[in-house]
Amino acid sequence: MDPLTVRFEQRRGHYMVVERDPPLTREDLNETQLRMLKECEIPGLLPMEIEEYDGQVSLRYLLSGTRMLSEAMRATRWSMAEMAGAICKLAEAMEECRLYLLDADRIRLHDEYIFVGEHWHDLKFVYLPIDMPSMHRPDDLERLIVRWMMRVNEPDGQALQQILRLVASEGFIPSVLSQYAKQYLAESSGGGKAAPRNIPVSFSPVVTPMTQDKPSSPKTSRPWDLLQPDSGDLQPVSELWGDDRDPLKVNSNVVSNADSGKRDGNEPGKLDIGRWRIVVACIAVFSIALSWKFIYLGHPSQQMLLFCLCLTLIVSAVALMLWNGPPHRKRAGRGDSSVDPNIREIEEAFQSHSRVRYDSNDESSEYARFPALRRSEAREEDAGLHGRERMLEETSWISSSSHDQTALLDQGHSSNQQAYCLVWKTESNSRRIPLQGSSLVIGRSADVAQHVDDSAGISRAHLEFVRVSEQWKVKDLGSRNGTRLNDKPMAPYELYALQTGDCLTLAQSQYQFQHAGG
Repeated sequence: MDPLTVRFEQRRGHYMVVERDPPLTREDLNETQLRMLKECEIPGLLPMEIEEYDGQVSLRYLLSGTRMLSEAMRATRWSMAEMAGAICKLAEAMEECRLYLLDADRIRLHDEYIFVGEHWHDLKFVYLPIDMPSMHRPDDLERLIVRWMMRVNEPDGQALQQILRLVASEGFIPSVLSQYAKQYLAESSGGGKAAPRNIPVSFSPVVTPMTQDKPSSPKTSRPWDLLQPDSGDLQPVSELWGDDRDPLKVNSNVVSNADSGKRDGNEPGKLDIGRWRIVVACIAVFSIALSWKFIYLGHPSQQMLLFCLCLTLIVSAVALMLWNGPPHRKRAGRGDSSVDPNIREIEEAFQSHSRVRYDSNDESSEYARFPALRRSEAREEDAGLHGRERMLEETSWISSSSHDQTALLDQGHSSNQQAYCLVWKTESNSRRIPLQGSSLVIGRSADVAQHVDDSAGISRAHLEFVRVSEQWKVKDLGSRNGTRLNDKPMAPYELYALQTGDCLTLAQSQYQFQHAGG
């Protein structure tokens, strides 16, 4: 269960306030990261300040000029290029963290913590400088990218699978994902032609206009690299911090292994083929030398000579068998054994389902704080309810001649479902809008709104009514002209409890919350 809670307020600007239960204290925050966030304008991260009252700390993020990504995506879908730009921005933000002594794992990779500016690639993320290990899950990045894939209008299947492989590969670093997204954008926009359907699996680690069209040659292995491996990092900050991974070597290994599982016998996390051969040769020579020294020279005879010759041949044969790498045991099951089972599971889920569903036990608090996450599930439940009603109508039941049979109740007539309604007041007349289900969206777009209001100043998805624990609440979806509740402006994305008689003003339209029988 996520202990973080989120609320929104409009006080000298639009802010998102993140709090915790139990409350945050100063000791729960990383002072070094907090100072960096307060004094530096970090690309890709929302500006943050803290508010401390009576020993309790709240994190405040300025949202002016941005919209919540999940709400902005209600009325539109991404193109493949727009998604690649968003992934590139995400990877760059994660890569920038290490330059400011920040931990990329503390970027909150949930849609409700991601905001967008004027363009889709202008994404802003929330960084939480809290020393709390339960905030981050290893598959948060994969889940986010899969959710983004569902919003692509015409997806490129091969590129999407490649992105999933890169993210799930062992030794993943954000620069790998950023470079792949940049190459995809360069390929899709080159010469004004359509994006290629087949994206090269192997690409140059650094994409420049001079070397972009030239095929990258595989890096040769040098024996002296065993003692002093050279680093191709253009900014070797990781070496100064004690990180001995070479980003460019990991880059080439991850991309190649994602497609075929092998590249000249290399595997992630193991020695390359040159170093492996050096180790095998040294062990073989050392074993042969020991056998001749202690077996033949200790007891020189014809039998010891033959024994040492046989032992030399056996050791040489074993060395030749191991010359191209250690033997691999194939995984049980069907399919390519070189593909990680976790990646295969994600791809199968992506291909067989129209969207991704998660266990509500893992993110129950998010469902409570952001009811918009439940709207798609509620639509499916409503669709299933209608299907059951049609089944009841089409089924022939046994004649109810007996008086002791239990009556079949109509499940559609629930008092709680239609207890409230909205009275839409226009210049000419008024109209009642029943509040049913768990959500009702008002906007001018028929694709996302259950009630279409095409009055001037209404956004495509302007306002949403949400039923939480048998109580109706309302929130503004980041509309351009805003919403007023009883003549008081509403903070976007904040849930407000409704009382009978409350009046909502949307641009030039007015809605009153009333009982259905009133």
